[in-house]
Amino acid sequence: MSMILHRVKTWTGTSVMSLDTKMSQLKGGRLSLLPAALLQAAVSLPILVLCVFHAVLKPVSYKLLAPTLQGGSKRRQRTSPRGRTRLKVMTFNIRCGVDRSGSYDLARCVASILKEDPDVVLLQEVTDKGYCEGWIGTTFVGEPTPEPKDQVSEILRMLVESGGAQGWGKQATAEYVGPYQLEKIGRKGSYGIGVIAKRKAEQTKSLVYKPCVEGRQGRGALACEFKVDGGARCWMICTHLQHDPTGYEQEFQVAELLGWIDEELGGGNIVVGGDFNATPGFMPLRIMEKAMGRGRAEETTFPMGFGGIRLDYLFVRGNAIRRVEENKVLSDDTASDHFPMVCTVEV
Repeated sequence: MSMILHRVKTWTGTSVMSLDTKMSQLKGGRLSLLPAALLQAAVSLPILVLCVFHAVLKPVSYKLLAPTLQGGSKRRQRTSPRGRTRLKVMTFNIRCGVDRSGSYDLARCVASILKEDPDVVLLQEVTDKGYCEGWIGTTFVGEPTPEPKDQVSEILRMLVESGGAQGWGKQATAEYVGPYQLEKIGRKGSYGIGVIAKRKAEQTKSLVYKPCVEGRQGRGALACEFKVDGGARCWMICTHLQHDPTGYEQEFQVAELLGWIDEELGGGNIVVGGDFNATPGFMPLRIMEKAMGRGRAEETTFPMGFGGIRLDYLFVRGNAIRRVEENKVLSDDTASDHFPMVCTVEV
């Protein structure tokens, strides 16, 4: 019993009278005629109920609301029983369509998207020109490829042709912003990020991060606002941070991103996903987690460096976002040098 009282004191932060003292007070009053066993039961029962709740029921409730690390159903009812909407979000650094073996194959990226059937896809490392003298974006492939194309629009076109049954249609969104102008290194077009979605975006805004070091690749963020059933609105934000091994540039960019979310987008319901070029514990991630909160999937998302590291994340914030489910890394995918990551939010 002393252990139970100690745990109650720890949970509540208040002092708890010892059971012996309580029993002696009760015995000296009007309840003195009750059997001692009944008195002990009367005093102990509320404490035991509280202990059972904290030891058994409360962890269960946390598990029910926690994101799934792996697996989960690939096809979910997208409208909840309460009239809310489930949105499945994917973040995917596609390396401009260059797969794990180094070959250009944009169709493999499309196949990965169709396999998971997301409602919104946040794309990093996409280009609006495709192949140029052996290069796709910033990756050298050294082989002829199809004619240069806007990859975000091309991915949507392929999704509409192959995934019409999944809801990809004329109302779909395809947005692109290219913060890095490839002309600076003697090539054509730009290199950046994109958002594609089954729903039509209500509005779109973009941010180009201020350069910390002259000559570095331009990086930024792209935000699309969507209206869901019940009238709620949610911003889906794609970003790709700089690859500074010290983490300082990413830290500045995270601060700029969070300020932009609050000042330009007005806060609200937010999902941010992308390649943060930072491993767990780095200051940029600590800042994001404090401001946004993050799912629990901790698997490797970049298997090609240092034996596999985590660089890609999804963050969620907002009063109308009630649940995060199916938070997982697709670690069997080979369409890029990064693994895609998905989560489902209920808005």
